[in-house]
Amino acid sequence: MKKLDIKLYLAGKITGNGEYKEVFAEAQKNLEIMGYIVVNPAEMGLDEKSHHDCMRILIPEMLSCSGIALLDNWVHSRGAIDEQYSAQVSGLPSAPVSWWIELAEKYAR
Repeated sequence: MKKLDIKLYLAGKITGNGEYKEVFAEAQKNLEIMGYIVVNPAEMGLDEKSHHDCMRILIPEMLSCSGIALLDNWVHSRGAIDEQYSAQVSGLPSAPVSWWIELAEKYAR
């Protein structure tokens, strides 16, 4: 797949989700196969940080992206809701991972 010049930030439930690393990795893999550059917060080693500290680190990372790819469970995550809201007020598009994949498939035609 052709590399796209689109960097996406993954947003989803981490706290209280024992399988978050696998869920985020799978979404990252699927998006990268479609040519996206992916910022995966599950790989940033923030497990021991407070919610506020995580947001201070992650929001600037997110704002450096072209858009937000939302995992299915994002509505159950305080952090992902904060990220989606920050994206919205900053004018960044946010959509489910599946939408970004469909967009890349259309682009590839």
